[in-house]
Amino acid sequence: MNRIQISLAAMMVTGAAMLVACNTNKPADETVGALEAESASASATVSAIDYNTRIVTLAWQDGRVSSYKVGPEARNFNNIKVGDIVRASVSEAAVVWVGPSNGAPPSMGVDRVVVRSKAGERPGMMVADTAVISATVLRVDSVNRQITVRGPAGNERVLRVASNVNLADITVGNLINLSVTESVALWVEKP
Repeated sequence: MNRIQISLAAMMVTGAAMLVACNTNKPADETVGALEAESASASATVSAIDYNTRIVTLAWQDGRVSSYKVGPEARNFNNIKVGDIVRASVSEAAVVWVGPSNGAPPSMGVDRVVVRSKAGERPGMMVADTAVISATVLRVDSVNRQITVRGPAGNERVLRVASNVNLADITVGNLINLSVTESVALWVEKP
């Protein structure tokens, strides 16, 4: 699944480029920000598979056993065999920046990218959703380096702020802009 691995790497490079573009030494009336990223991965072994119902049973490394219905959009399902290793990787990268408010209310936009294996390859896919959100700052906690924001749907969220962001530039009432990319990659490897 080189294509998925390349896509994940491209997302991380994009995030790093966004971080470089977010210079925290700019004057207060210009954009400042930082990138925060987290990821996790896990492996499981295919212990049973029903090709007719498209249900695959996975034995996870911690001893749990779970069954999943695989939708028709998953290519090459019939290539999965008992004993195959399924690898999953989940990542989230958030770029937070502060800019001058243009008086507009908080807003949101979402984009999705889906990459699937080619016909005949080992099954695998990567889905990445990127949301660009503007939210209003409700609280600034400089001791714990956190801000509380209210998004366009009225929901509140506490965000960690990177150490290279000057919290003095963030005040209650500021409009905070977030670009959050969440990705999930799944691929099958032979044992």
